[in-house]
Amino acid sequence: MKKTFLAFICCLFVLLCSCSLINPENTVEDISMSTEEFAFPEEYMPDSIKLNPSEAYCDDGHSYYKCSYRRVYYSLPFSPPDSGLTWDEVNEYMNSVSRALDGNEPEEMIVVTFIKHFKMPKGQFVELIKKEIRYSASAGIDLLLEQNELPNPDIIYTFDNEIINAYYRRENPVTPDWDKVVVYESYGDYLAAEG
Repeated sequence: MKKTFLAFICCLFVLLCSCSLINPENTVEDISMSTEEFAFPEEYMPDSIKLNPSEAYCDDGHSYYKCSYRRVYYSLPFSPPDSGLTWDEVNEYMNSVSRALDGNEPEEMIVVTFIKHFKMPKGQFVELIKKEIRYSASAGIDLLLEQNELPNPDIIYTFDNEIINAYYRRENPVTPDWDKVVVYESYGDYLAAEG
């Protein structure tokens, strides 16, 4: 069962990462869309992300259960070379995450765990997301479909699992009160503020 879950996670990861390989002639410089043309909403609007019924259930290799969160919660939105890491580093990391979950749904969004582990600053993460937005625009990919949704950097860099989990719920997502939310530039800044 663990091998099936691991295979599922690896396949999902490879599928998401392969998007950048579909049209190798396009480089970031060739794509004219600015990221300002796609703005992450400050507020989750009901039905702004079109949910895919086939994404409503998770198969973790041990069981088949209803997913609590949208697909983006369980995956990485970029390929390892783009993040400055090797495939081996990321595969080893993802395998350790799969083993740690042991058939349970994660309590923390996978990309948040990844950012903490690899100490990725917000600026680098935003650049990776901008690259995915530009690629998606050039390939005609609808980022408002659940299977194409990208993580919102301002939500992610709160490092507040309560806010993140509420925002990415499949049913009844909740928008944070932005007047009370602190967005950090890195996990180190978050740790320093938390004392």
